[in-house]
Amino acid sequence: MGDLMLGADFRDPQVPGWVVINQDKVEFKKNGKTPELQASFKASKKINPVLRTPGPFEDFDVSVTVRLIKGSHEHIAAGLELRYSELGDYVIRISAQQTYQVGWHDGFDWGGTLVKWTTQPVLRDLGEPNRLRVIMRENRIRVYLNGVLSTSLRDDRYTTGLIRLVVSSTNSPVRAAFSDLQLRETK
Repeated sequence: MGDLMLGADFRDPQVPGWVVINQDKVEFKKNGKTPELQASFKASKKINPVLRTPGPFEDFDVSVTVRLIKGSHEHIAAGLELRYSELGDYVIRISAQQTYQVGWHDGFDWGGTLVKWTTQPVLRDLGEPNRLRVIMRENRIRVYLNGVLSTSLRDDRYTTGLIRLVVSSTNSPVRAAFSDLQLRETK
């Protein structure tokens, strides 16, 4: 791992170094000793952002623990939007069904899928924590789930943009928690 550039302190609702989005949908709680940012949304076809970097990044190593707490097992997901800008972004989400997906947006509309919803046996069920790590260097995207390299691909669409935590649910309300968010330099 590279040097830590930015960590998120979820004990402080201001989350120094980050920008909280949809503040009315976010709560800060302790899950045991671990401080979490918890977000709740109604069912929607949109992917809902809850936190973002203050500025754009090109190459990075970002990791976060995601816990899907509540919602229809078949319809909820959470994860990261990467290199987000008005041009579009990449989105990596994990579901309560032990699956993950890598897709992209064209502007603000869904652009397509790079990795369809795929089963990854190391992912844990609803209520359990899952570690999502993504390393982006130039046009390479590597996704690790609970420490296991799950996909490595190349795509040239986006080279820079914000990093955002996101939650989605198509047919039910959703509650998800994020903890231990770290943004590191790539080496």
